[in-house]
Amino acid sequence: MAVALATAAVALPGCGRGSDAAPADHSLVRARAIFGRIGPNDPYCSAAVLRGDRVVFAEAFGSTRGHRATPATKGDIASVSKQFTGVAIQRLIAQGDLSGDDLVGDLVPASRPATDDLTVDELLTHTSGLADYGDLLDEDYDQRTTQAEAVAAIARSRPTGTRGRFDYSNSNYVLLAEVVRAVDGRSLPRYLHDEVFGPLHLDMAVAPHGAWRQVGDGSVWTTPTELVRWSRQYWHQTLDGPRLARVMFRRTVDASEGDPDVDDEYGSGIMRATLDDGAEEFFHDGSWNGYETDWALIPDEHVAAAVTCNEKAPLRADSPAEALLAIYRS
Repeated sequence: MAVALATAAVALPGCGRGSDAAPADHSLVRARAIFGRIGPNDPYCSAAVLRGDRVVFAEAFGSTRGHRATPATKGDIASVSKQFTGVAIQRLIAQGDLSGDDLVGDLVPASRPATDDLTVDELLTHTSGLADYGDLLDEDYDQRTTQAEAVAAIARSRPTGTRGRFDYSNSNYVLLAEVVRAVDGRSLPRYLHDEVFGPLHLDMAVAPHGAWRQVGDGSVWTTPTELVRWSRQYWHQTLDGPRLARVMFRRTVDASEGDPDVDDEYGSGIMRATLDDGAEEFFHDGSWNGYETDWALIPDEHVAAAVTCNEKAPLRADSPAEALLAIYRS
């Protein structure tokens, strides 16, 4: 994945700070420069970096809803949320309550006939061929739609992708939320609150804020600081259950989409690739309802970065989380 770095020092009057590092720290100067185009009244960005077990950078730039943004400003992390749906599914598999080979149509009858012979693993890896429900619903994004309406639209749909090949579709993860409900009895928001966010004392919640009320494919509200705190579970897990760094890639699919220069793999709502220097990176990004989030970590180096922005925020890096990783790597 390409990384664009900005290294010039700039004055940032729109910056809300929460970093432990001293202002003279060269890494801090370079990190702030990524957001140097954002003035105090511009659309906001919030960013955080965790190294080891310490947040070494947590700052916000610009404004949102008429107020200056701070590191505590929450946003919808969009498709970066998918990893939490993946965590729920992998925990249920590890407990013996579910198998990756189970048929989705049997678990979620409301999703038939489109899912009659599709498996849980095919949903996890976006190899089902299912059409994206965003293209199936007739409503505009400012018109209310429900989870049940999305499932019904998927059930009536015809495939738009080739089964067995990676073809990203949000429908897969909306259906996985229903798989969690069918197997566990709790909704995905309740399951994650009880089993993941609560035990880890993370200020996160599955909470759709827009007119479209679907869960599973997005809708986790949190901050970049909380997201990098979560990231530590991929190298120093304290959450009970299976080892996430392994089971989240229990099954993977080539996600390079024909690009010979890319070695991306998709696991359970999370991607991984090998950087030019041989380091393994986990990552995902997402965009929804005016928010964009970029998240990346290098588990062997114990470093993670996350950035959430208003989609109109002027940035100096196409992949700001990777740009921050390049600055703060050991």
